[in-house]
Amino acid sequence: MRKDLENLRESILKNESIIFFTVGIFASALFFLIMMIVAFHLVYTIF
Repeated sequence: MRKDLENLRESILKNESIIFFTVGIFASALFFLIMMIVAFHLVYTIF
C-alpha cells in the first residue's frame, strides 16, 4: 500500500514537471511574440 502511494506521488511529480515545462515554453513563446509585435510597431511608427 505504501509503495503504491510513493509510486503515485512520483508520477504526479513527473506530470507536474511536464505541465510546468509546457506552460513555461508557451509563456516564453507568447512573450516573444508580444515583444516582436511591439518592436515592429515601434519601428513602423518611427519610420
